[in-house]
Amino acid sequence: MQPAMNTFYSISHVIASAFSIGSMSGLLIGIVWLKILKALEGESYKSILTLAIVLLLYSFTESLGGNGAISSLMFGLVIGNAKTISHILRSKEEMKTEKEMKEFHSEISFLVRTFFFVYLGVIVAFNSLYIVLMGVLLSVLILIGRIFAVCLSSINDNEIIKNRSLMIIMLPRGLAAAVLSQLPLYNGLSNANIYLDIVLTVIVATVIMCTIGVFIFSRSKAKNEKRGKS
Repeated sequence: MQPAMNTFYSISHVIASAFSIGSMSGLLIGIVWLKILKALEGESYKSILTLAIVLLLYSFTESLGGNGAISSLMFGLVIGNAKTISHILRSKEEMKTEKEMKEFHSEISFLVRTFFFVYLGVIVAFNSLYIVLMGVLLSVLILIGRIFAVCLSSINDNEIIKNRSLMIIMLPRGLAAAVLSQLPLYNGLSNANIYLDIVLTVIVATVIMCTIGVFIFSRSKAKNEKRGKS
């Protein structure tokens, strides 16, 4: 019992340490960079500089034993909520995220998402029908779980009840699931490729479910509107 507890505490300590270091480093660097961006207002290449800072922050946090992804997330939250952060810090000069930087971020995000899924497609190999069926089964279970969750959350709420069908079909898995599926491979676990195959199947299956669901929902909504007019 004692060795198991020691293992639990050591794992908890490592996780808490990685997340706390990542959060604090992202928060502090984000605030500092906001002030620098304010000083660089009107200058060119601020968006590229911000991207470079994120990459440096990730490397710096990982070298300290923190979680680079969490630090990048915190940095992004600070930059994206500059106006709120300036109010919290009671800054004399209001800081804000410029429209150009948001557009640059959306373009970079699109590029990263596109090439990441291309990368997944290259490394994934559906060698077994059983794995594909397992992925489809998991997708169906996700749909069933979402139906129960939406029905429970919409009790005594007429506004949610009106949009219940739409909330149910908004279930696609995406980039987050794809990124996390890399962890077994990254940590050298046996049969790590199986996780990739299953996750990619779930992503594709849930996207197909959502597409079909939206089509059916839009058709039924159009029919109801025609009946209402007539």
